[in-house]
Amino acid sequence: MEERLQRLIRDIPKAENHVHLEGAVKPELILRFAERNNVQLPFSDEEGAKKYIVDNTQSLDTFINVFNVVNSVLRTEIDFYELVMEFAKDAQKENIIYREAMFNYAVHATKAISLETIMKGLSEARVDALKEYGVDICYIAELDRSKNSEWTCDFIREISRYKETAPVVAVGWALGLEGAEDKNYKAKEFGEAFALATELGLRKTAHCGEAQGPESVWEVLEHLDIDRIDHGVRASEDEELVKVLAEKDILLAVCPSTNIMINLYPDFAHHPLKYFKDSGVAVSVSTDDPGFILDDLTNEYMKVVDALDFTETDVIDLIKNSFKYSFIGTDYLASVDEWLDENGYA
Repeated sequence: MEERLQRLIRDIPKAENHVHLEGAVKPELILRFAERNNVQLPFSDEEGAKKYIVDNTQSLDTFINVFNVVNSVLRTEIDFYELVMEFAKDAQKENIIYREAMFNYAVHATKAISLETIMKGLSEARVDALKEYGVDICYIAELDRSKNSEWTCDFIREISRYKETAPVVAVGWALGLEGAEDKNYKAKEFGEAFALATELGLRKTAHCGEAQGPESVWEVLEHLDIDRIDHGVRASEDEELVKVLAEKDILLAVCPSTNIMINLYPDFAHHPLKYFKDSGVAVSVSTDDPGFILDDLTNEYMKVVDALDFTETDVIDLIKNSFKYSFIGTDYLASVDEWLDENGYA
């Protein structure tokens, strides 16, 4: 790869649309929080943590098992605060200036941790992260698909109280603690919850089209009135669906490394990202769970460019999409354009 293209990827202001806060707990943080909270783990050092993650994330179901083990260490307000501050510190190193971080209250509720405890840590860290690192973070509250509609609606009402203060800007239909996307939790059962989210002024996204095929994307489009889709990569198996996504201008926030990690595709060269882009579908690139793929957004872009033969224009389009289709980060597009002009990429 030419140095000019590498420099573009490294130095341009970037954003991330699809990243799970609990999936960003690095091995060193896992161990720190475990010691502080007296939590027993199946490993005792950073190398052991990395090996455990790599060896046990071969499918979405095994991924959820690892996710639950890793997140057993998060217990207190200071844990959530420190997690977000590290999340912002890492972002600054990569010139990520805006991040939309998903968090899963359901996994923490099983540990009897109050929503107030979590939100206080997230809210305070958001303010300090912007001040200390110049990274703007907002939150997407995940809706656990293994919960029923009543639980979900109650949670949406409660989380909407943090719309301005955290800020929680959206809800996302995500994985379930009792099973992954392929456990047949139907989108139509959450139509009422998504309608409530709209009424309360929250934006909406949904995980689909990863473990399940294109039919899961069709169902989400029919029942959930979403603003964008997380993953959605298996829409590539249905030409008509790809056309609909392009016509409706619905962003797919894709995460190639995790798709490969769970053996959905053998490598980056087989990932449908380029097919979507060539078909007029809006796409952005994210890391999903950087603590699990053990990599960062810059390297994600590098791998995509190497494997799919992307040009400068392709990279700029992807990066601009991550701002253009963001929930509250569109104003940062001006910073991207300014950087491009100043550095001779316009």
